Amino acid sequence: MSMSLIESLNQTGIDLELLRPGDTAFDALAERFATHPGVEANYVVAVRPGNAEAAQHAVAAAHAHGAGLLTVFNASNVGARLCGDGNTVILDLSRLDRVLEVDVANGYARVEPGVSYAALSAFLVEHGHALQVDSERDGSASIVGSTFAKGIGYTPYGEHALV
Repeated sequence: MSMSLIESLNQTGIDLELLRPGDTAFDALAERFATHPGVEANYVVAVRPGNAEAAQHAVAAAHAHGAGLLTVFNASNVGARLCGDGNTVILDLSRLDRVLEVDVANGYARVEPGVSYAALSAFLVEHGHALQVDSERDGSASIVGSTFAKGIGYTPYGEHALV
């Protein structure tokens, strides 16, 4: 099962970093998530896509091989645990760390899943934008991951999932 899944993931031209059991980075991720209550996941591979196409490819390959997904947004937070029991792909979105758009007039930024509150704040300062980031207490947390986890900021817009 896992060899054909890995072969499906390992295609030329796809910006997808594969981490396998025995790799230091894979073992650290697998150990970090080994203790989720009620989950008997068998982490067979971790993938770090470099773009949206690679992320879509990884999700489709996991689905085609009946593997679950554990989504990791960056070093600080985990997304939805969709792994259940059985073979599981760790989908590490930390390489998707680009600020895509800042619209000062409407007060928003579009970011990839791995962008942290601190990274967005630094980007805004570096580019002279007059916007403030409404972060939760952990500035290194992924904005997208925090939103999915219903993180709360400190401004009147604090409930990120409702904005």
